[in-house]
Amino acid sequence: VKDKLGSEVYVFCKNLKVDSEGTEKLYREA
Repeated sequence: VKDKLGSEVYVFCKNLKVDSEGTEKLYREA
């Protein structure tokens, strides 16, 4: 259970980081 939860949290954080970087790029281009 811990491994499954850990990997889900890792993927969530990874996606969050990608989203925030993409948003920053959009703001700079706007």
